[in-house]
Amino acid sequence: MAGGDGLRPEQRERVERARKQAEQETGMRFFVRIGPFSMEPRIEAERLLTNLIDEPHDAGVLILLGPEERRLEVMTTAAAKRRLSDSAVGLAVLAMTSSFGVGDLVGGLMNGLRQLADSAGHADSGTATRRESGRAPIPERGLEHVSGEPLSRPATAIES
Repeated sequence: MAGGDGLRPEQRERVERARKQAEQETGMRFFVRIGPFSMEPRIEAERLLTNLIDEPHDAGVLILLGPEERRLEVMTTAAAKRRLSDSAVGLAVLAMTSSFGVGDLVGGLMNGLRQLADSAGHADSGTATRRESGRAPIPERGLEHVSGEPLSRPATAIES
């Protein structure tokens, strides 16, 4: 988070702790930017997220808040979108804007980060779960007849 965000140091520290905790729990990258927009918010969010992510396939989430403009943009990378549905992001936005509406920027950001992390799920062994197809993995077992007798040997992973 930038120093010119209008937050006191202890508030900035609370948001930073929540951001780091979300990263640790999910293995995804989370970014928070508070301040005026220099262009249309959606375009600015896309530009910032593209510049913040190291690799195009990394999972990342940007929360862009313009308190003066009363605007909030949440942008996810394609990899993060596989773990965060539009409805999950929408619920986090609703939680944040509810807090912002009563003047609680820090609480709103903390709740939003927590909700996004909970929706994304926990990282396995410190790395993010990667499901390229967006579907649940197929259990490793042989094909079965209706009777339950195996038709083939157990499936093996396909190298791509």
